[in-house]
Amino acid sequence: MNKSPINFLNHEINISNKNNNDKVLAIAKALSTNERLEILNLLQKNSMTVSEISKYFYMSASTATFHLKLLKNAGLINIEMLPSKKGKIQICQINMKSILLYLSTNKPNENKTVIYNMPVGHYTDAKLDFISGFCTKEKQYMFDNGNYFIPERMSAELIWCKSGFVSYSFSNTMPSKKINEIDFSLELCSETLGYYNNWKSDITFSLNGIELLTYTSPGDFGGERYGNLNPDWWKTDNSTQYGLLVQIKINKNNLFLNDKPIISKAEISDFYTSEKFILTIENKKDALYKGGFNIFGKTFGDYPQDILFKITYDN
Repeated sequence: MNKSPINFLNHEINISNKNNNDKVLAIAKALSTNERLEILNLLQKNSMTVSEISKYFYMSASTATFHLKLLKNAGLINIEMLPSKKGKIQICQINMKSILLYLSTNKPNENKTVIYNMPVGHYTDAKLDFISGFCTKEKQYMFDNGNYFIPERMSAELIWCKSGFVSYSFSNTMPSKKINEIDFSLELCSETLGYYNNWKSDITFSLNGIELLTYTSPGDFGGERYGNLNPDWWKTDNSTQYGLLVQIKINKNNLFLNDKPIISKAEISDFYTSEKFILTIENKKDALYKGGFNIFGKTFGDYPQDILFKITYDN
């Protein structure tokens, strides 16, 4: 496989928080053998199938699967089931750039960076064209007659629509400081009735009304492979199951989509005097691919995170 790895998560864990114990132990276990360290080093260069990894290290398929499962459970890699000429293959790829372990409640440079974990249901504005709705961990709701702001949506872990937009608001807690970088990531995919793995959708991201870029989602992903985090009641063969993690970053050098520079009229200086940041995610009515969107929260899909929004300031 020559598919480039998707490695754009920076993970921060505070060891002093006992709620992180299981996560820290899973990572420590995953990194505790030379075999798994060598697999991680190999996947830094390219994504590979389970079979390719097995052959590369002269190990059985079951042994390779054992090591890969531990790396996946720790969140260090992601494994996707993709179609091939011979059926389906499992693609392994790096899921993180770095892991920062803090031994105390005081993080280095914590006065420079503000991080928001925004639940997908906490939008401040929305217009979602039918068919649209959301899921909490317990049940599914449909949006009818524009009822986008019912109280139950605050517990949403998955939101979908045929077309339309949602907006999320983030405070600028250091308005007197110069902004060096704005960085956000979320799991999403296209949306159609049931699912269709090749259903494209142009999803536009704007910040404070300034269009950043349009990302073309390759599909509405479902089928035999269920999202790793989905609740048991959602495990059906006719529903969206998972998305892809998308990261957008803007700084003084450029605008980046999944670490690749993108040509855009937006500049970091556009946001220096902002009192708040309004992030809008939209599939426009006049888009080339009018394919809707699904936005996943931390208990749906494949990535255990909400919408992660990070602002880095000057000292």
